[in-house]
Amino acid sequence: HWYINNLEILSIALGNTGRLDDAIPMAREVAAQRARLYGEISNQNGYGLYSLANLLGRAGQRLEAMALLRQCLQIQRQLD
Repeated sequence: HWYINNLEILSIALGNTGRLDDAIPMAREVAAQRARLYGEISNQNGYGLYSLANLLGRAGQRLEAMALLRQCLQIQRQLD
């Protein structure tokens, strides 16, 4: 799982430096791998989706970002 964690750190760093076109595909990969490794209903999956939504929102892709944030809320409700 170190690969996924490092990929997430890199995607966040790229996003923070404005390289959203590079960061978003990495964040998509992180989210997909977290869902596969930990299951759809997990804190890890929710966090991966949240990170991706954050980058998408900053890139102006607000509709997709909002859909992912709704999915994060649904996951949290099921975990609570």
